[in-house]
Amino acid sequence: MDKDLEDLLTSEFSDNHTPQEFRKLLMKFKYYYRLLYGQYQTKKNELENQIISLQKQNDKVLKKCDELENLNAYLSSELDKERNKTLFDKFKTMARSYFNIY
Repeated sequence: MDKDLEDLLTSEFSDNHTPQEFRKLLMKFKYYYRLLYGQYQTKKNELENQIISLQKQNDKVLKKCDELENLNAYLSSELDKERNKTLFDKFKTMARSYFNIY
């Protein structure tokens, strides 16, 4: 197989070939072209599928990052609210939870 391909690539078509030999060379070229093009298409499809898969994974990670940032902002605001409460407000909250008063 490799020898035939090498002959095709190194052949000077100005040699004294008969039309049948030219046809044979052309058929070999056509065969190898189809073979290589098929391998190229297969590899291209595999890589495109990997790209799509990675994009989906990236989207999921970005969504989780956004959720975590929102949660962090919420918790920070709740913590700031808790810090800003007076001693009386804290006592009232504890009493409500202790006596189940809402």
